[in-house]
Amino acid sequence: MNLNSKHATQALLSGLLLAILVATTAAYSPALPGPFLLDDFHNIGTMQGGIETAEDLREHLFVPVAGATNRPIARASLLVDDNAWPSTATQFKWTNLMLHLLCGVLVFAVFRRIFEHFGRSESRAAWLALSLASIWLLHPFNLSTTMYVIQRMTQLSALFTLCGLLAYLYLRPASAHSSWKRTALLAFSTGAFVLLATFSKENGILLVVLLAVLELTLFSGAKRGSTSFRAWRWLFIFLPAALLVLYVAYLPNWVDGYKHRAFSLQERLLTQPVILLEYLYRILSFRTFGIGVFQDDQVIRTSLLDPAVTFSLITWTLLIGVAWRIRAQQPIILFAALWFFGGHLLESTTIPLELYFDHRNYLPMLGPLAAAVFGIDALITKGTDHPRALSAAALSGLSLFAGAQLYLLAKPWGKADELVLLMATEHPDSPRATRSLVRWMEHFFQREQALDILDSEFDTPPPRDVSLAMMSVDITCKAGLPHRYDLGTLALSPENLALTDGVGPTATQLIASIRSIPCPELLPGLYDLLEASPSMTPRLSSPGKRNAKLLRLNARELLRSGELERARDNLHRAYELHPSAGTAFALTEFWLTVGHIPSALAWLERTEELELKHRNPLRPNLSRTFAEKRALLENVNAQFKTANPDAVAPESQPSE
Repeated sequence: MNLNSKHATQALLSGLLLAILVATTAAYSPALPGPFLLDDFHNIGTMQGGIETAEDLREHLFVPVAGATNRPIARASLLVDDNAWPSTATQFKWTNLMLHLLCGVLVFAVFRRIFEHFGRSESRAAWLALSLASIWLLHPFNLSTTMYVIQRMTQLSALFTLCGLLAYLYLRPASAHSSWKRTALLAFSTGAFVLLATFSKENGILLVVLLAVLELTLFSGAKRGSTSFRAWRWLFIFLPAALLVLYVAYLPNWVDGYKHRAFSLQERLLTQPVILLEYLYRILSFRTFGIGVFQDDQVIRTSLLDPAVTFSLITWTLLIGVAWRIRAQQPIILFAALWFFGGHLLESTTIPLELYFDHRNYLPMLGPLAAAVFGIDALITKGTDHPRALSAAALSGLSLFAGAQLYLLAKPWGKADELVLLMATEHPDSPRATRSLVRWMEHFFQREQALDILDSEFDTPPPRDVSLAMMSVDITCKAGLPHRYDLGTLALSPENLALTDGVGPTATQLIASIRSIPCPELLPGLYDLLEASPSMTPRLSSPGKRNAKLLRLNARELLRSGELERARDNLHRAYELHPSAGTAFALTEFWLTVGHIPSALAWLERTEELELKHRNPLRPNLSRTFAEKRALLENVNAQFKTANPDAVAPESQPSE
């Protein structure tokens, strides 16, 4: 290819890539006015009151609400769109879309190099990479990642992972004579992008696994590199990848985490092969039915003899066996399989996470799609007289089909009511979809129908989701209808109730309704029900922490109603379940409210101890705040003692 021809090709590729980005923007545009969803409220809600000072910023970035690292890079990116809450979703979704486009450009750059290493010419590899980027950008399976605001965490992790892969492909030594400086630069870039990806979302650590996949497939026949590079590769790629596999495979590390899930570790291991096969089917078929954020209706598999489990295990065994058998002739197949499984190593194996989410495929789907693009091109070029034109037509047709599917799915995502109806229709067994549908029906005055749905969902074998009964009572309270459930009666049998992630928000909403309507007759039963929450069957992560929050909420309302002793007992029970600084400070406020300054001082001291003990060093230093509060309380206490020399000792001392 002469220089002019090469420049013309590059210009054409650039123009087509720009056109694909514009087409992707157009396909996503109907979804941009859509609402916030699920975890958006929990994560973005930390901006309540505004981020105006350095301490506000540090608190927003490092308050522990998301993952082991709290994902500070992703959380910082939210401030690009707003620095306060409540907010509107459109600007956040627009930024997500821009990140998706940027990731698409990186997909083109990364797989252009990968296809070259798999034997395609420079120009052919570029066209195949462009096709892959187009299909991936327009794939409807990515809609629920891109238009679900908080999945910016997934996007940024993918962005930095792709940057790390691209740097590796360009910097990896090609011969044994490469300098140590090149290896050092490679080491620095890999380490930097692993950190950036991981502090966006924890599965960014899988960059080392994907690099290992490249070494085992793409570079398996490459010439031996320098001694320093070979040593570095074993120490910083293969060893970390192996340790990650061992970390995931060490089953005793995960068993306790399943005590509060609706499934066991064994059931998860039986279910995940079925789910992974469904992921693969969705990736290759472009099927849109069921795509969304409400995936809590997955069938839990309990036996190897379950036909779905047996079929999925046989299918995966055959696919991996074939990929290994033909690895010399068609290494792309083994590459695709290892990339797919490597990308799912953390979220789809032993760690006690929820079973299914679309966004887990954002990067892993590139493996199967790359193999499909490569295979379509190989089949067409092998048996036709005009291979390039026909290959381009076939792959362009696939992109157009993906784009059409995406555009049709994006329309209901742009309207809250249509999205709720779509997800409830496609996921009739999802508790989250049901709760969203009921709130929608209540909003449109279809209250009796909403109550009937709640009745049918609650009328199941125990333990039953107590949030459904609470939601029913909330609706009848606001509408002035007869209550279908007695909260006090439900509290008598807490073992028959399930504590789910819907209980906290529903309890808060119900209290607001009771106070504003008012429905005072509901308060005693609600107090009993929240007090009984520790005895319910947990169906959510961190049940101790969630129960403590419910008991603190209950104590606040009991205090408001003048039931001081009961409020105190609720707070002490909350502290026993989860001895956090938040609960200790709630006890400080309680004793301050009832006028017992010595006890307030004692609990303030315990609050400070817990805060300093568990504080992320990057979060704001609260020592000055505690010192000011302590000085104020000590001054009040001194005045109290002067006026009351016979005052009794503190009534409540923090226990160890």
